[in-house]
Amino acid sequence: MTILVNCPACRHVRQVQDHDVCLGVMCPYCHNAYMDAAHRPLGEFKALRSSLSSSSYTVDLGQWFAYASAHWSSVLGPVIGLLLIEGLACQAIDSFVLFPYVGGLLMLVLSLTVLPPLEAGMIVVTLAQLKGDPWHFRDCFAGFRSRWLGSLIAFTWILFGLSLVILTPVWVPIVVGAVVEAKELIWFGLAAALVFVPLCVYVSVRIGFFGPYLIIDRDFGPVEAIKESWDLTTGHFWGLFGVALVLALMQAGGLLLFGVGLLLVLPLTALVRSSGYLLAGGTRPPMKQPEGA
Repeated sequence: MTILVNCPACRHVRQVQDHDVCLGVMCPYCHNAYMDAAHRPLGEFKALRSSLSSSSYTVDLGQWFAYASAHWSSVLGPVIGLLLIEGLACQAIDSFVLFPYVGGLLMLVLSLTVLPPLEAGMIVVTLAQLKGDPWHFRDCFAGFRSRWLGSLIAFTWILFGLSLVILTPVWVPIVVGAVVEAKELIWFGLAAALVFVPLCVYVSVRIGFFGPYLIIDRDFGPVEAIKESWDLTTGHFWGLFGVALVLALMQAGGLLLFGVGLLLVLPLTALVRSSGYLLAGGTRPPMKQPEGA
């Protein structure tokens, strides 16, 4: 039987055959500790809470990029196809802007219900690739499976609602000031942004950096994913914010190349995020090289 074992030193989790545990399993990452057995059937991820610790990893962007670069060519073609489909979906959603008020509201609803499971397909594919699991192009749309769809949408709406609440002192004065033509309220809202926008960014990184990955990889519900992501990112905000900033700059650079560069950059940045998650709290660590490489 295949079971999950935890390294007592670096906290990485891997699959081994139960009979191998009796012989001792050397950790392939820290190389200085034998894994101790955690006799749980494969798939019972919720029993692995002890491995979800913010002290079990460091934010090493170079290491994350090394894993991502090794697997980049393996996902490039299918992910480009997915990105083109996502682009068409975004264009279709943006077309609703032509209809005032109702169109804008409908565009918001579609953005919060259609795009999250579509973007989750990238997570499914990159996690499978990094873990050495077989995957197919249809897995790019796995976010629409009933197994994850509800949790992904609920997670997105909770994060959006929380951001809206945090930014209330910003957008309410600006909207009201624009309606009643009170410049003082608009300036108040802009001043409040200096405090509440960074707060919103902080909360978004703490919740959003690993949240969707926990839903896909560990089958967590939306509230559970939020709680575990908050715990997992404790003490790592600046490192994770730095990673997010670097990846955003890379994507911006790809966008400047008439959007063509974005098709090459996005698969790499997605692999970087997935590598970081697997090293931080994944059910299995990433493989250094694709199988057969």
